[in-house]
Amino acid sequence: ILIDTIAYRFMQNYEYADKSYSYYDWLSRDFFKYLYENADKESIEKLIRYVDNQSKAEFITNSFDKIISSNSKLACCVMGLMLNDIGQHNDDISQEDLIMLNALPMLNDFDIKNFHYLYKISSKNHKSNHNISPKDIKECVQLYNITRRNLYLTMGVLEKYNLMDKNIDVDLDIDEDNLDFSSVDCDETYYFNSISQKLYTYSSMLFKD
Repeated sequence: ILIDTIAYRFMQNYEYADKSYSYYDWLSRDFFKYLYENADKESIEKLIRYVDNQSKAEFITNSFDKIISSNSKLACCVMGLMLNDIGQHNDDISQEDLIMLNALPMLNDFDIKNFHYLYKISSKNHKSNHNISPKDIKECVQLYNITRRNLYLTMGVLEKYNLMDKNIDVDLDIDEDNLDFSSVDCDETYYFNSISQKLYTYSSMLFKD
């Protein structure tokens, strides 16, 4: 059973699930007890073997906290897949892992879906680069019944938490004779980055499309 599934089941019946953060220490304590009692022993043993230094221990604990506190089932699933992948390969924690872990609780289910569909279309249309074109936006809106506004809302959230990059080109045209006739044009271009690629790897395990 993946960690996200265990966390979801725990929160379904936990008596303090709707309480404030003043109950957070109790929640963490009770979750780890529930995890030990309900996860299969092989997974627990792999997790114990994986946590062989302080940074890994802090990462695992922080991951559990974020899974428990997340409002998105899909984000929980991605974090569970991340933990499983890192534990299976005994990987060290990378900066990209930390960025994605901190960003995922800030996303909702719509954000995860919108990201997945947009990345899928963009990677199909652009083999050698990762910029998002107006054509990608239009195709995503038409194929997946997503409004353009909601798609741009998701892109804004992704860019804010470093799951996507944005480049702003400024074209300044100065009329030296009359400044009132001067103009400024700004062109924003969004790009998928290496963290986007990693997130898409996990989201592809959730969507069979």
